[in-house]
Amino acid sequence: MIGNDIIDIAYTRQHTKWRRKGWIEKLFDQQEQDSISKSPDPFSLVWRMWSMKESAYKVHTRSTKKRSFNPSKISCKIIDQTHGLVVLEGKKYATESIINEDYIFSSTVSATNSITSHKVIKILDSRNYYDLILEDVSTQFDWERNEVEIIKSDIGIPKFYLDSNVQNVDLSITHDGKYLAYSFCW
Repeated sequence: MIGNDIIDIAYTRQHTKWRRKGWIEKLFDQQEQDSISKSPDPFSLVWRMWSMKESAYKVHTRSTKKRSFNPSKISCKIIDQTHGLVVLEGKKYATESIINEDYIFSSTVSATNSITSHKVIKILDSRNYYDLILEDVSTQFDWERNEVEIIKSDIGIPKFYLDSNVQNVDLSITHDGKYLAYSFCW
């Protein structure tokens, strides 16, 4: 199973009020709040932890088949520049994050998957996100583009369908501002 999340740094700086009173307390536990207050770069830490929580939540939703997002009940621990750990309802999820000047991207992959692929795309036009993903993935899997589609389940989990048959490929899609990312594993 796989989950991901992306934060467009410029967009987020411009469109969020993460420093407003009560915002951090609502979304982060006390240990996370302490880390944020001591950080030399609280903005990046806040959004890295947020993206870690989102990516782990997506894997958790796949495994439980339930949606119940309560960020303050999801705990994050930063291990190093790339790796983190998220605990949600007693389950532990390892995360990996990429942080650069443009975006923060986090992914979570369960241990049962053997092959994983991630792609971040800067959106340059107004095409449908699914079209961008399907063009790329069709080539990778040697699928006929007109025979493959993405359909979300009743709890919002996207899946690939080839000739109306669900494929055994986990897919996670995220977008923010000018960035689209997708991850899949099989």
